[in-house]
Amino acid sequence: MQTLIYLVDGSPGTLSALDQRAAKIDWLVPTGYELDKSLRLSGQLPPGVADVARRHDVPLLPLLKNADFDPKLLHAFLTAPRKREALLRDLVSTARAQRFEGWHFDFEHIFIADRDAYTDFVREAGNALRAAGLGFSVAVVPSPATPTVDDPYHQWLDAEWRAAYDVAAIAAACDFVVYMTYDNHTSRTPPGPIAALPWMRSCLDHLEALRVLPDRIFLGVPFFGRYWLAQKVLALTHAQSERLLGDVGASPRFDPGECTMEAVWRRGHVREYLFYEDARTFGLRVSLAYLRGFRGIAAWRLGMEDPAIWSALVESSRARPGVKARTSRENDLALDR
Repeated sequence: MQTLIYLVDGSPGTLSALDQRAAKIDWLVPTGYELDKSLRLSGQLPPGVADVARRHDVPLLPLLKNADFDPKLLHAFLTAPRKREALLRDLVSTARAQRFEGWHFDFEHIFIADRDAYTDFVREAGNALRAAGLGFSVAVVPSPATPTVDDPYHQWLDAEWRAAYDVAAIAAACDFVVYMTYDNHTSRTPPGPIAALPWMRSCLDHLEALRVLPDRIFLGVPFFGRYWLAQKVLALTHAQSERLLGDVGASPRFDPGECTMEAVWRRGHVREYLFYEDARTFGLRVSLAYLRGFRGIAAWRLGMEDPAIWSALVESSRARPGVKARTSRENDLALDR
């Protein structure tokens, strides 16, 4: 089973982590490129990233996103055929010049009305990049198998977040998709797990119903935690989570139902909440990907993780290739044992 890791900066700490962990990374997806406001490709990799990756022969699949995740910008692009053609030419020429393995699309906040246009563009990109001998993957937002709740938040989720992805068609048009099964709870919701295992299972049941081939799926998992406090929500690294717990004198607990680490305490008379991942919870998500027969796991992002998770990745890399995917029921029974 393969490992894809996202990377967002070229700080000394990040480059050091990449240097140490490169042998366990099958695909590196650094940020830095975007479809800019002129509807052209712009950007570059974080400094030093390409040098470290190439020293360890780690393939680079740079991430391409719509600037500011702006849906209006993306709509203007999708409805401009010449701009689409120009971008694909630029992607091919840039990948060749910079010796990239290919590209990773992470276009988000897509209008529902642009669903078909986005799917068509992914097909065009797949054809152009494959013809040039380049790899191509796409990040997609997950949907649970359970019916959508009829309230403003869930209406927003469908209208501006997840309903614009024709996951089956996108998966057929690229080498693989990253199914981003995190953000179960965010700054828009009450406190809760970032990737509760029952919610992840429901999202994967939906994917199974779409008949997406397991070897085209990377299970998206979080390395980060979230801290809910008065008037804001902060994303924390594992090290920051551990320091916070020490500072407030709180004891975390493992939630066996959600398969996450959590802690609650009071600051004055106000409750604060922390939900985060450690090696144990990460290992359970690796097992979920393995039991479903997926191609691998994709983690956001390098430098935010519990260092002990790399042992779980070493173990998972010894799994037999071509393992037959189990049904969701068999998967649930295996994880519960």
